[in-house]
Amino acid sequence: MDGVKSDIYNINRIIEEDFSFNIPIYQRLYVWTDEQVKTLFEDLFTAYQSKKELYYIGGVITVPNERGINLFDLVDGQQRFTTLWLLANELGGEMLPFTYQGSGLRLQFSIRKNVEKYFKNIRAASNMINDADNNFGDLVNISKARKQITSLLDEKVKKEERDDFIQYLMENVKLVISKVPEKTDLNKLFETLNNRGAQLMQHEILKARLLKHIEKPAKRQQYAKLWSVCSQMDEYLERAIAKEIGSAKNVAAVYDKYHGFSVKSVLNLFLGKHGDEKEEINLLTILENADKYQSPSNIKGELDYHPESKDD
Repeated sequence: MDGVKSDIYNINRIIEEDFSFNIPIYQRLYVWTDEQVKTLFEDLFTAYQSKKELYYIGGVITVPNERGINLFDLVDGQQRFTTLWLLANELGGEMLPFTYQGSGLRLQFSIRKNVEKYFKNIRAASNMINDADNNFGDLVNISKARKQITSLLDEKVKKEERDDFIQYLMENVKLVISKVPEKTDLNKLFETLNNRGAQLMQHEILKARLLKHIEKPAKRQQYAKLWSVCSQMDEYLERAIAKEIGSAKNVAAVYDKYHGFSVKSVLNLFLGKHGDEKEEINLLTILENADKYQSPSNIKGELDYHPESKDD
């Protein structure tokens, strides 16, 4: 790729040069499993214990984002970079400047505003590690990764060596950041990445080509989410939408109203905060309101079922 500038960075240098990164709309969600998170952590910790002068974590490819100076879209290497960012978030201390940039996040999640809200809440209250357990889609794997990292830190890193481990990560862990020129043909770049086995798929390349023609960000985000749910070919559309918006009840209501789905009605689902509006119902609530919940059929109408629940 002509004009690409690559350089070796550690976490300290990223902070000093005040870089921030964005996961663009054409990238898939965080998908790393517990095993992948564990492998990266153990590799880093083993390198620290062995006092390796340098641990190379890999490379990332970035494209300048027009929304800010030193803001870059991550077009390759986002899973590994996000995991490193999650580790920094759990370690805290001197690593927090890598996680947070002023009042915002150094790693932004484009259309995933609920992910950004999740991490901003963590900063305000560090004991909120379980608050994503029952969320949908984009937060599930991130929440699992956080728990895995927390467990590994408690198990592997002694309290008295935590600061030394942080210093090692900030100084000795290196990655190559490649900056692609602003006028690069991104379609060709995505195809090149795809041909060498990167995670982008053909439909994601097509998605990037089409969505760039939608000028209004809000409308572009709606269609990006619609594309995401329709690309899940091993899932029912209703459940895929429910995971995306965090509400099975609202999907059912739209389906009943239109006797099916229309593009307009589905797009409208992505405008609201459906996941925050559901009523919390427990046994005590039912007992205290016996008239309201007098039969199973009445209760069923009030509950917001988890989209992954079985029909029976």
